[in-house]
Amino acid sequence: MSRRAGQAARARNTAAQRRRRERLRQALRKAEALRLAGERPTERQEEAARTAEDIARRDRERQRKRRAAMTDDEREAERQRNRDRQRLRRVAMADAAAARAAQQQRERQQQRERLDNLEAGEEGAVLSRRRQRRSSGGRRVNAATGPPAMRRTYWPAGSRFPFIIPTRLHC
Repeated sequence: MSRRAGQAARARNTAAQRRRRERLRQALRKAEALRLAGERPTERQEEAARTAEDIARRDRERQRKRRAAMTDDEREAERQRNRDRQRLRRVAMADAAAARAAQQQRERQQQRERLDNLEAGEEGAVLSRRRQRRSSGGRRVNAATGPPAMRRTYWPAGSRFPFIIPTRLHC
């Protein structure tokens, strides 16, 4: 790619340009939706749609010329890049989905804990405190780490408050 071509590509891909193109594309979609619904888009919407179509046409032309000028090796390299990009995108999407699922799981768990905390009455707190004292070898453990009944804390589970509230406050 010549230096001038590179500069042109960078100029085309500035964030402002990308936003403008996206807006125009949306305008085009909107105009088409209106036409499908049997309504007439406004003059401004028409104009935006026309501009979007022009830009898209220019882009297609540019791509066609670029592809025509390519050697087979370059074409193959581009295909490979696209494949890699697709694979990365698929992986990223799978990761995002997994992260979302994990987050939902955590939220459900916290919800369950909160319900447990609400249901556990005084006797539950006393019993579990005895059990906890036995299990922790007499060492006091922060209320937020004990069994559910002890976990009637003043902050939602999972928020990272560093303070340790003595169990006495929880009776």
